[in-house]
Amino acid sequence: MRPARLVRPLLFLSLLLAALLAQAEVRPSLQVQTYPVTYRADASLRQTITAASPVRHQGRTFHGYTRWNVKWQFWWMEFPGGQCRIDRTVTQVDAVITLPELRGAPTEAQQVFDRFVTALREHEMGHYQFGLDAAHRIDQAIAALPPQPSCTALQAAANQLGRRLLDEAIRAEIAYDRDTQHGRTQGAWLER
Repeated sequence: MRPARLVRPLLFLSLLLAALLAQAEVRPSLQVQTYPVTYRADASLRQTITAASPVRHQGRTFHGYTRWNVKWQFWWMEFPGGQCRIDRTVTQVDAVITLPELRGAPTEAQQVFDRFVTALREHEMGHYQFGLDAAHRIDQAIAALPPQPSCTALQAAANQLGRRLLDEAIRAEIAYDRDTQHGRTQGAWLER
């Protein structure tokens, strides 16, 4: 009889422990799109790419751009007495990188462009990494939230935490562009 008495409490404790450990998941999605740049012998590569670029931001034209968006979802468990704890999280990061694609260029111009666009792609991947890192931080932080007195309080705490971490990532990404001069220090620059 004694072992049967221990089985139920141990089973209850193991189920409770499993419920306390939230499942976390980040789902990344990255798409790279290009815009056509037709080579012109009467203009510099920089001028040609700038004229063809669809990327406009705050009155400026850029040769590449990364747009990312982080969305989080979470599910909770409510315990007797009203306390609530995160049970599962899923955080999605969707990103689109836009880069130029040179067409009809002679070999020398194509080689210069290839070096440039390789550096530009690296710079834009740095932008994507900010979104990916933010998604992981948000997902882990929400999953690790301590129990709250109510599910409403838990929901508010989780969303506030997610927004704060997202704002931090955006500020860091702005500093990245400032520090790299929008990729120039990484080789994403054409002199002419």
